[in-house]
Amino acid sequence: MDDNGQISVDFLVGISLFLITLTFTVQFVPGLFTSVSSGDESIGFVAYRTASILTEDSGWWGNGTDSGSDWETHINNTMRIGIAADDDINTRLTNTPNLLSRSKVIELNALSEDTLVTKLGLYDDINGAHMSYGYNISITSNGHPLVINNTSTVIGQIPPITTDILMANRFVLVEMGNVAQFNATDITTTLPTPNNMTLINITGIQNEDVDIRITNFNTTGPNPQFLNATLNGMILSIPADYDAYKKKDGGKYSVYSDPLNSTDTLKLVFDQNLFTINSTYQIELDFNGMNFSNPGPPYTEYTNNTETLYEPAYLTVKVWK
Repeated sequence: MDDNGQISVDFLVGISLFLITLTFTVQFVPGLFTSVSSGDESIGFVAYRTASILTEDSGWWGNGTDSGSDWETHINNTMRIGIAADDDINTRLTNTPNLLSRSKVIELNALSEDTLVTKLGLYDDINGAHMSYGYNISITSNGHPLVINNTSTVIGQIPPITTDILMANRFVLVEMGNVAQFNATDITTTLPTPNNMTLINITGIQNEDVDIRITNFNTTGPNPQFLNATLNGMILSIPADYDAYKKKDGGKYSVYSDPLNSTDTLKLVFDQNLFTINSTYQIELDFNGMNFSNPGPPYTEYTNNTETLYEPAYLTVKVWK
């Protein structure tokens, strides 16, 4: 009789799977039960919570007799800070999370550090004393901070190099303001035609910079180019009064340079402080080597062609102790 023991293949497979499962459980499961109030996990929770509040909440204000989500116009009575766009200022929720309001982002940039830390809960309560976390909140596009109302959207301190930093990212759409898109074949000029000049009327006080973009130029001659802009007969200067950019063949905007081809887009951003009276302003744009063949008056109205511009971006919240 043979006394050697034999182990079945089924047993070997079963015990192997058991050991693999046990090893996985020992390594990964304990992390699931770590208290969110300890160490890095608590900071990670703060970063996630802050990013969620900012992008999913439109905020709230109240004074005992009235309230609403338009906290950006009631700073002294702000109860919650959120920058999601309002659907209805009388409701506490938004139907468009991750769509950020331009006016709320502007006011977020202007808030004092004490208000920001308190309203967003960027602190730890130790024996009744508030110990503020280090924080950095930014909205970036293509790796660069978005500039809204001439201010870069970076709030807080510069993150340290030698400290552990917890971070939360949210993909968002940011309301950048109004922009007027024009087809060069539709905007008007003065007689006689053809003409290298076009006229655009701007009516009323402007509460934000005037953004004009023109496409589909009818170019003539060897060196088509944008020359200058005149407001009610006064020649404007760059960059004191406006900025000029060009987008070539569907690429990205860069500072304007000649030539201006038929496939390019011209972007002109005029300072809102040029339009401070409730009146009609006339901007004359002069070109070389262009043919504007649609005669006026009446001339093209800026306000009739405006639409809201949204920019895809990332909101990033970084928190550290």
